[in-house]
Amino acid sequence: MPRTNENDTVCKEKVSNVFLKEREQYFEIQDLKAQLQDKNIAISELKKLIKKCKGKSVETKFDKPSVVRQPNAQRIPKPSVLGKPTPFSDSLESNE
Repeated sequence: MPRTNENDTVCKEKVSNVFLKEREQYFEIQDLKAQLQDKNIAISELKKLIKKCKGKSVETKFDKPSVVRQPNAQRIPKPSVLGKPTPFSDSLESNE
């Protein structure tokens, strides 16, 4: 009559652990493949958009960004326009 010994139990546990690790790796690989496929789809769609927009001028409007002032921020004084008279340069006039 064959008897079950400790070696059989240890061997079964090792096989079970190997199976669990391989299963975990399989799911990880499948997840990575799905991520790669999503990235490839996004890249493909971006390439289509670029081809579609090539040669077209696009007018962009930028709204004035909202400025959030910090309560303790120091204000930098603006230079006075009427402060000192500045001599004009003759370099802007044409020399004839």
